[in-house]
Amino acid sequence: MRMRKMKQRQSSQESEELSQLQELLKQQISGLIRENERIKYQQYWLQQNEILTRIQDINEENYQLKYNIVEQRLINKQAVEKLSNNETQINTQKQLSRAENMEHIKNYVDDPEVQEFFFALIEQLFQQVCGRRLIELRGLFYVINFVETKQCQACQYFHFAPNKNNANNE
Repeated sequence: MRMRKMKQRQSSQESEELSQLQELLKQQISGLIRENERIKYQQYWLQQNEILTRIQDINEENYQLKYNIVEQRLINKQAVEKLSNNETQINTQKQLSRAENMEHIKNYVDDPEVQEFFFALIEQLFQQVCGRRLIELRGLFYVINFVETKQCQACQYFHFAPNKNNANNE
């Protein structure tokens, strides 16, 4: 009987130890589960922070790109304005130059020696083209009329016009 009692005691001690071990294991497992949840939570927030950081970096890059675009547009606008101003200046200079040239030409045309030489050249041109001698040249208007209409004042023939007018006059 003693043996039985001893065995019973031993068995009850073993079962108590097993219960304690089971309880200890349950506590450790609970601790590990809590630790695992805490790690998952930290990982989630780390990922969220990384995503937010990337979004902020992208937003900063976008802002910088938009700033660069606006800056480039301003530079382009200034360049266009500068080119426009340059074109205006060039056109003004051309107009002034033309006016000066016309004034210079008028001074020469008004000179009787130049007129005589010029009209002699025109008369020679008419003789070569028309074969008729011009009896009288009536000032610069006569020459301009010839240049604009291409009509010979000596014979009313269109010497430099297309062939359709030449056929009518021949």
